[in-house]
Amino acid sequence: MELFEIRSKVQHTIDKLPPAKLHTALMLLEKLLMKEDEETRTLMEEFGFMEDYCQGKEDICKGRTIRWEDIRRDKKR
Repeated sequence: MELFEIRSKVQHTIDKLPPAKLHTALMLLEKLLMKEDEETRTLMEEFGFMEDYCQGKEDICKGRTIRWEDIRRDKKR
């Protein structure tokens, strides 16, 4: 697909969005423009992130974890 065609499809899709979803689309597009270091800085500035991150690391070190197989939704019980 050519760049012009892709841009056209994106614009056409945006034009069809209901007003309530435009803000979400804008946030997603802005997120795609962010560089990794900006994303990291934004995450680090988020209230409570560092505390949660440190707690998570401690939980892993102490073996307080749950196996993925025990929580996945598509697994037959």
